[in-house]
Amino acid sequence: MAAPSTMDFTIDGMSCAACARRLERVLNNLDHVEASVNFAASQAQIRAQKGKSLPKIEVIVKAIKDAGFEGQPSQQIRQEDIQKRFSDHYHGVVRDFLIALFCTLPLMLMMLPGLHHILPRWSQFLLASIVQFWCARRFYRQAWASLRNKAANMDVLVVLGTLTAYISSALIMFLGSSQSIYFDTSTMIITLILLGRLLEMRARHQAGAGIESLLKLQPRIAHKEYNNEVIECSIDDLRVGDHLIVRPGEAIPVDGIILSGESEIDESFLTGEAFPVLRKKDDKIYAATLNGNGILRFRATEIGAQTTLSRITRLVEQAQGSKANIQRLADRVSAIFVPVVLAIALITFIGNWILLSSLSHALIRTVSVLVVACPCALGLATPAALMVGTARGARAGILFRDAQALERSRHITTMVFDKTGTLTQGKPSLTDIVTIDGSDKETILSLSYALEKDSEHPFAEAVRHDVKEKNISPVELDKVQAVPGKGIKALSKAGETILLGTPLFLSEHNIELPEKDFKKLEEKAQSVVILAKNSKAIGFLCFEDELRPESHYVIETLLKSHIEPVILTGDQDIVARSVAQKLGIEKVFASILPDQKAREITRLRDENHIVAMVGDGINDAPALAAAHLSFAMGSGAAAALESADIVLVKNGLNTLLDALSLSKATLSRIKQNLFFAFIYNVLSLPLAAFGYLTPVLAASLMALSSVSVVCNALWLNRWSPLSERSE
Repeated sequence: MAAPSTMDFTIDGMSCAACARRLERVLNNLDHVEASVNFAASQAQIRAQKGKSLPKIEVIVKAIKDAGFEGQPSQQIRQEDIQKRFSDHYHGVVRDFLIALFCTLPLMLMMLPGLHHILPRWSQFLLASIVQFWCARRFYRQAWASLRNKAANMDVLVVLGTLTAYISSALIMFLGSSQSIYFDTSTMIITLILLGRLLEMRARHQAGAGIESLLKLQPRIAHKEYNNEVIECSIDDLRVGDHLIVRPGEAIPVDGIILSGESEIDESFLTGEAFPVLRKKDDKIYAATLNGNGILRFRATEIGAQTTLSRITRLVEQAQGSKANIQRLADRVSAIFVPVVLAIALITFIGNWILLSSLSHALIRTVSVLVVACPCALGLATPAALMVGTARGARAGILFRDAQALERSRHITTMVFDKTGTLTQGKPSLTDIVTIDGSDKETILSLSYALEKDSEHPFAEAVRHDVKEKNISPVELDKVQAVPGKGIKALSKAGETILLGTPLFLSEHNIELPEKDFKKLEEKAQSVVILAKNSKAIGFLCFEDELRPESHYVIETLLKSHIEPVILTGDQDIVARSVAQKLGIEKVFASILPDQKAREITRLRDENHIVAMVGDGINDAPALAAAHLSFAMGSGAAAALESADIVLVKNGLNTLLDALSLSKATLSRIKQNLFFAFIYNVLSLPLAAFGYLTPVLAASLMALSSVSVVCNALWLNRWSPLSERSE
């Protein structure tokens, strides 16, 4: 098995965006590694450079530990363990906050008129020491780890600010001076920051709840056939090929193929189908879908990380861990933020001491500057919105591969559609069989079935359905060979050459077509394929694929948004233009072979169009790769999970508009967050330096800045797809 080129690690111990940058820098110093660290998700994504392999896990874990954090490969951690670690960490912060609050309240009471002498100074010192060195110990640990790696983060600012107030107060007390002391200031700052940390943790946990909700869909227990018995076992113990039983009302544990039984299965989370779908022998079923009233016996085909659910979850995690281009400015600012704040604090102290001739005023304003500065808001602005947006998209059947896909969607000028299965239902029906020179319909249908019985083309499914319905016996053919985009050829048992395909395919084999009959059929705007036997056409098969009911609305909406729709199809020109006319699409490229579609996309790009391609993810793979932005939908959506930029899992073209709408909403939240974070820091620092913010107020604002950014991102959970808005 090939070594993985990408690996995700769950990180413990990051307290702000500066921690994430520090760890990212350490990991990028490893050989042949490109790393991206997401503070909001507590994840590090590590990729091997092209043609290289990743270092050993032990090497990566050691690098993470040397940077002052704990890391473990995400795939080695169960979701329950992640929840327990979060719970333990959260309750630890709650405990420290409550102790800090208990110690701080008496000091706060002393601020009230007439109560400033109720506690002697040594009592104040004792209470402040508990808060400073016990409740705030996590700040010291992270500050030391940061400085040891020649960096500075938010914890450094908190420690410097609170220690300044604490040490100056302790010196005044021990020297017996009558000057004011500020133990209440240092303790209130720490208490408020711990409260802010709690609120931020809760908000970040809610932002990342999308992946958790996906994973909860899959049952942990399966019923496996073993030694002629049915036993219960963990899904972790299953192997490909195991025979499993699913009882009525149970969720399906892994992907598989039905061996016996039939049942209606709720696939709504995967396909968006409002009603259960009947599945029977030889049908594919998926992990986490819900069985109806029947009992199913099936063979496991994908387990563990290979199930469709796991691949969807992995894609969401990958998108949440990616970085948007818009984040680069924030990263550049954050990288120099703490050193700049330290410089401003030094200038504030010296300037106020000289101008006001008051050491106490200079200290208070310096503490305010150190405490109010918050690089966390900048660091959380983009990833928090991405986490919520991508998770909300997953619940709506929209899977973004990375943050760049979100950004590129706002620049689209041209939307290219494959016709079959995209603008149309993708389930063509065989509407007519036209015979030539005395051939009979049953022979034409029987030969067509023999050619197409193993084909995945939508026309093949229509032929198979007709043969089954009419109970026609198929013939046997040898050397069946498919030519993509053109047709199929084979040999009969008698050595006759049988061809089925497009007019171009038959003309390449020097077969003359009855032009008059063919043109009559074309005028009906039906898709026509021709069957030939021994260099002579013997019949036409006519297919019709109905438009999706939502196609008109989607095209109309795109035109209103100044996005030009284009049809790019391998179908006949007259059929493609008929569809285009019904939908109001002006530009059509028809009779295009699969390998030529990418060329047409490239040509549109060369004409300065920003091109998005919507296709099925299988036959359109080259064209999807050639576009600026690729959408995979329909039957190929599951297969395109790792290749398309945006995968529309649910079977409906409206999801395309939903993807554009959600992209716009997410980018809007990112911009709002960045604007707020920049404005907050630009305004708060001078206000603190000139004495308009007390240290306590500064701490409150600093704590609220991070929380407000995450809460603003959480508003994306209120976004709803078109299907929900119309209900």
